[in-house]
Amino acid sequence: MAALSGEFEEEGRATNGNTTMEVESTQATTAKASAIAKILVAGRHSAGKTSLIQAVTHCNTVSEEDIGSNAAPQAYETAIANFIETEEDGLSGQDADCIWHCIDGLIACIRNDEAAKIKNLPGNAMLVVTKCELIGKEHSEAVIGSLLDILPRERIVLVSAKNKRGLKTLIRKTSELLGRQSPQFANFDISIGEYYANIFQAWENNMESEINDYINWGASRAAAIALIPLPMADAAPLIANEAYMIYKLAEVHGIAIDKSILSMLLGCACNSIAGKIGANFLPFMKIPIAAAATYGIGKTAKAYFESGMTLSLDELKQKFASAQTEGKAKNWNPME
Repeated sequence: MAALSGEFEEEGRATNGNTTMEVESTQATTAKASAIAKILVAGRHSAGKTSLIQAVTHCNTVSEEDIGSNAAPQAYETAIANFIETEEDGLSGQDADCIWHCIDGLIACIRNDEAAKIKNLPGNAMLVVTKCELIGKEHSEAVIGSLLDILPRERIVLVSAKNKRGLKTLIRKTSELLGRQSPQFANFDISIGEYYANIFQAWENNMESEINDYINWGASRAAAIALIPLPMADAAPLIANEAYMIYKLAEVHGIAIDKSILSMLLGCACNSIAGKIGANFLPFMKIPIAAAATYGIGKTAKAYFESGMTLSLDELKQKFASAQTEGKAKNWNPME
């Protein structure tokens, strides 16, 4: 390969003085694209660090015997990054290009010492909330809200190694962070695209299935709630059902949301509120209206998260109107 490179360089000097510079530029770009990142995966024992590394790497990178092992630090080498698993105490002593600071999503609350540690994470660190599929309905708002009080949303990712939730978001944010950190990672997304070509498609298929399941589940639950015979008695349960559905849809995308995002998405359905109220006095209309509105909110939230949370309020209202019309055409069976 060295001799071949030399031949190209000599030919360049003989025919065009810029050719050598172009060859060198191409070589430099290739070097940037193939730079190996050092990613420190830190956290307490049982925080899901090894399972996370296994989930984002090719088969056989992490063995099943490594899961739950106390032996740390452990290094796992891949074509795009070297993943170093370590306990929290080793965080400051490691030289890393990026840090995934992992916490267990099942924690009941964020203790003061934990909050201080998270708040003081270096600029190249992200907070990764693992096992997010196990975060319960009552737990979601409290845990996510407390984390958003400590770090901005852009630095928090919710993941599930088991269900592959949030993994693509984690990889994308890691690529963006590395690109900002050093010129050698400016084209890191090229390496990612090659390494994750097939994996991304599998993750996306899984996400799409989960998202549709949550939306249909939420709409069917709304139909069941609408069976309450007393006028207006179903208003609060319907809103709670929609809110939980939105939290779960955000979770599948790996996104932490607060009440402002929740209120905005629920507000997209404001035009359907009058219909909901009216339907309370026409019981035969309650089920299709409640289910269609919830379905519309679910589809609107899906579009918002898939856009990277960039859609405007007017665009979201248009999405809702279209999705609600689609929902009205469906035959909803109440789900207990």
